[in-house]
Amino acid sequence: MKDRSKAELAATIARGLLSPAHASIIDVERAREEDVEEIILEAGVKGIVRKIRVDNLIIVTINTEFLERACFYEKCSRLRDKPEALRECMAKCILSTAREVAYKAAKSIAELAKT
Repeated sequence: MKDRSKAELAATIARGLLSPAHASIIDVERAREEDVEEIILEAGVKGIVRKIRVDNLIIVTINTEFLERACFYEKCSRLRDKPEALRECMAKCILSTAREVAYKAAKSIAELAKT
């Protein structure tokens, strides 16, 4: 790790996921990308949390593709023939589900930070 311990990095990621943006933005000068990947894997949140590299930033956020599929098939598919209602259902579902998923992912990562 560059100038952060793994526990500090995990705590930073957990706090970011609990923020309104459900994301943590980390400068590559402060942490290694491999350490971020390792935290995601060790916390068991690889499928629901994703890491994106943009220039000199590492962004850790909720995987919305996962949420979109879950919302469509579990809650909104009955509205398939009503585009406006489908969009509204998907938006509401993704927002509420993102909060739940972010909380659970952050909790797993925060637990990892304690060990």
